[in-house]
Amino acid sequence: MEIETDDIYRDMEEDVDLYDTSNYPKEYSLFSSRNKKVLGKMKDKCAGRVIDEAVAIRLKIYSIMEEKENVKKAKGVKKNVVKKRSSMGTTKRRCLRKSSSGTG
Repeated sequence: MEIETDDIYRDMEEDVDLYDTSNYPKEYSLFSSRNKKVLGKMKDKCAGRVIDEAVAIRLKIYSIMEEKENVKKAKGVKKNVVKKRSSMGTTKRRCLRKSSSGTG
């Protein structure tokens, strides 16, 4: 899946009630603590920082390339294993392998 938009934050403003933006900087126009920790609300894990690339294999297993760092998460896998053995390239290959085999 690929998402294309001219301005994601303008799109978010139109439906701000769908999001938990409590982790944004307080001076940011989208900041609101109204939906903080409300179940079912989407949260920007990067708190408004620019995302260059993102790959998600499934829920809780993803890699996000930000401006300055690569954020990697794999629920149920020890953090040191994720840090040492996972990269954006590895995540992409796993994702492509799963989609070409019809699983996932």
